[in-house]
Amino acid sequence: MLFTNTCTAILSLIISLSYLLGRQYYKQLIPALALGLVAISAMTFTRPLEGNRVSVAQVMSSRSPLWEIAVRGIQKRPLFGWGFNGFGIAYPFVANPNKVPEIVNLGQFSYDCIAPNGQVSTEIIPSYKAHNWILDTAISTGILGAIAIFALWGYCLHSAIVSLNTDLSAVAIGYLTFILPWFECAQYAQVQWLALDGSESSFPSPKLSILQ
Repeated sequence: MLFTNTCTAILSLIISLSYLLGRQYYKQLIPALALGLVAISAMTFTRPLEGNRVSVAQVMSSRSPLWEIAVRGIQKRPLFGWGFNGFGIAYPFVANPNKVPEIVNLGQFSYDCIAPNGQVSTEIIPSYKAHNWILDTAISTGILGAIAIFALWGYCLHSAIVSLNTDLSAVAIGYLTFILPWFECAQYAQVQWLALDGSESSFPSPKLSILQ
């Protein structure tokens, strides 16, 4: 996840190390935490400024407009969502809250619509993800699907925390921290599920007794 070169990856590493090492190695942990915070600050404030001043969009890596669009998409189809990769599907219909264009073709990164002059115009979809795990889940599967997914996540995370394997618990916590302002991806999602599966298998198996 560090290869994504994002502040979120560094923050998730800090949280995982803090959970894993805890109070036992806090002296060794303090320099690493300080270095991580310096890296996050440098990555944040070296982005291009809008109007020569720090803005919310700069701190949030320009995610806030995507989140606003995702909220509108959830409000439009709250129960069952728009389907997987729902943000990209919903974008043409909710990007402009005042007017919904007449869509003639919807792709993954662009869509064709009827322009005011009657001609077909191709518009770009800036992202097929809202870069927020909660919003991406809700806009894709709807509120009902999101509740089911979050319940599964809660059970698995609880199992990881109370398991006998602290290392795997730290992986699961770090991954959850990473995807909250990011999104799940097949490139690294298997790491988290392997960690949760390993933590689940850390519980001692109950002994079976045969009744005579």
